[in-house]
This record gives sequence, structure tokens and C-alpha cells, in this order.
Amino acid sequence: MTVKLTSLRLQLGGLLLLLTGFGLYCIGDGKCSLWTADQLGYRWFQQAEYAQAASEFADPRWQAAALFKQGEFAQAASLLSAYDTAESAFNQGNALVMQGKYEAAAGRYARALELQPDWGDAAVNREIALARAK
Repeated sequence: MTVKLTSLRLQLGGLLLLLTGFGLYCIGDGKCSLWTADQLGYRWFQQAEYAQAASEFADPRWQAAALFKQGEFAQAASLLSAYDTAESAFNQGNALVMQGKYEAAAGRYARALELQPDWGDAAVNREIALARAK
């Protein structure tokens, strides 16, 4: 019985220490949340609060998605330029099209197709960008 009480006291003491640490974190940071920055950002994104979402996201690709939805195409394209993935190239192409930069957009769609050759949407968007560039 004494061992169980001692164990329970240690567990409660640890919990109290953890909660105190969390409280100090909240005081120092100004935000109190058990959510990660990307989880908070995603919640704002789902509510179509894109400015708030962009400011919360830690992942630049999610920031770019929120900025794109907000109409901040240059910022979105700039963030996506740091990533060499098919999805980032495609999304950067979309942001460039929205700025009227059709030749650059066609290049990003071509890169998306190099990385993922069977991506039909990238092929269609590249053709549209090339046609608008003329």
C-alpha cells in the first residue's frame, strides 16, 4: 500500500511539474495550445481564414497554399521555388499563371512532368500556359 501511494505521489508530482512547465511556456510565448503550428494553420485553412492560416503554418508549402487562396500569388510562387517536387512545381506553375507569367509557368509544369510524367493536369496546364504565352 505504501509503495502504491509513493508511486501515485510521484506520478501526481510529475503531472504537476508538466502542467507548470506548460503554463510557463504559455506565459512566455503568449499562445497556449496543444496544437502544432501546422495543425492550427490547417484549422484556419479549413475555415477559409487564409491570412490567419498563412501566419500559423510552419510548413512553407502549406503557407504557399494559404497565400495562393488569398490571392498572394507572388509570395506563394516564391515559397514554392525552394522545393523540387512535382507538386511544388505544379503549384508554383499555377501561381505564375495567375500573375500572367506564362512562359515561366510552362517551365514549372514541364518540371512537374519530368518528376511525374503521367500527370495529366500538369500536361494540360503546360499547354494552356504555352498557348497564353503566344
